[in-house]
Amino acid sequence: MWLGYVPRLSHARHASALHAMASALGQRAHHMTTIADGGC
Repeated sequence: MWLGYVPRLSHARHASALHAMASALGQRAHHMTTIADGGC
């Protein structure tokens, strides 16, 4: 029971970390493009 539950929890946490990282990179890229376009 635990052996099937732990990897799933670990995978969910890993996916969450990847999503947070991708989100931060996406916001940074959007900020850079806005600066390049002459916005604030």
